[in-house]
Amino acid sequence: MYRLTILILWLGLGACDLGFDSPNDVSGDYYNSDLMISFRDSSGQDLLDPDTPGYYDTAQMILFYEVDGELEEVYLESNDLPKQFTLLENVPQNEEPFRLYVSADLRLTSGNTMTYLQLSPSDMDTIVCEYEAGTGKNENYSYIINVWYNGEHVFPINDSDIAYFTIEK
Repeated sequence: MYRLTILILWLGLGACDLGFDSPNDVSGDYYNSDLMISFRDSSGQDLLDPDTPGYYDTAQMILFYEVDGELEEVYLESNDLPKQFTLLENVPQNEEPFRLYVSADLRLTSGNTMTYLQLSPSDMDTIVCEYEAGTGKNENYSYIINVWYNGEHVFPINDSDIAYFTIEK
């Protein structure tokens, strides 16, 4: 019985992939094209809060992706977020409540994409994202490595892997 137990354990462990072949091997798909943004006025008031004078109404915001030199308004009717942004609810004070999915041109192996955010009829902002992307036998990936908001480098400015920042208007 003892030998049978050892044999079963040996066969069971031998059938498992313990990850000793290549510890740095990554498999699967990874795409990251979202930004977390907070909009504040010069006194620190949240410009996405309807109680703040001059606030930005997300229902009036429009997102545009630049595709082949042309601006295309973003509205994906069958998507959970058709406008590709959302205002997160119940976010603690001083956190970025606005989540935005910037243009991710998956045809790129690396490079920049341009996204435009119309906050109001008179306020259009530009967002340039630099991506690193690649494909391989076991992986496809694309993630943001730099962000410029209206020409100002805003990410990375800390050690976070998440592109979050505050814009003062």
